[in-house]
Amino acid sequence: MHERILLMEDDPTLAETLVDLLESEGYAVTLTGDGEAAADAAYDGGFDLYLFDVNVPRLNGFDLLGALREAEDKTPTIFITALTDTASLSKGFASGAEDYIKKPFDPEELLIRIAARCRRKSSTLVYGTVTYDPASRTLYLEGEPVDMGEVPKNLFVLLLEHLGQNVDKSLLYDVMENPSDSALRVHINTVKKRLGVSIDSVRSVGYRLPRLKESR
Repeated sequence: MHERILLMEDDPTLAETLVDLLESEGYAVTLTGDGEAAADAAYDGGFDLYLFDVNVPRLNGFDLLGALREAEDKTPTIFITALTDTASLSKGFASGAEDYIKKPFDPEELLIRIAARCRRKSSTLVYGTVTYDPASRTLYLEGEPVDMGEVPKNLFVLLLEHLGQNVDKSLLYDVMENPSDSALRVHINTVKKRLGVSIDSVRSVGYRLPRLKESR
């Protein structure tokens, strides 16, 4: 069964290009040109991924996704955006997005990001006694849900997705609303205390979630 993608893009030329690209890769694409039309399509359900432009008529991408998340819609979402400032990117993650790609972009990079998100939707991540369910965006510790705030959760998931690798601070900043070194340290400490995990600080780089010995 082909994955279904809801595409929201108001530029006719780019929209046509994206539809052709995605359909050539076997995705089933529903195209909308504004936020309200996308909301109507989303509420009908059944999509595996949302691919949303940010600056579209009637309801922008950030507000649309925020409304969908409030309605308990956990569909993985990638923003397509010409916005490059940290505040805008942070707002996108705060509204519930998993990823973003900046215009202009390489079509192959977009396909790689889409494939990764579709895989993660059904791939539960496990780290010791901690489990992350991408479908519901829920963290579990010893089988019990853990609520430690969106930013610490997203930071941990980002580290978990790059298990054993050094994650640059710039990447970690992308999931924070008001990024700074001190705020990042506070959030990392929150993760360590709430989940009982060890996170390595990598001088002048960022942080790393070490592989567990028993997982080798």
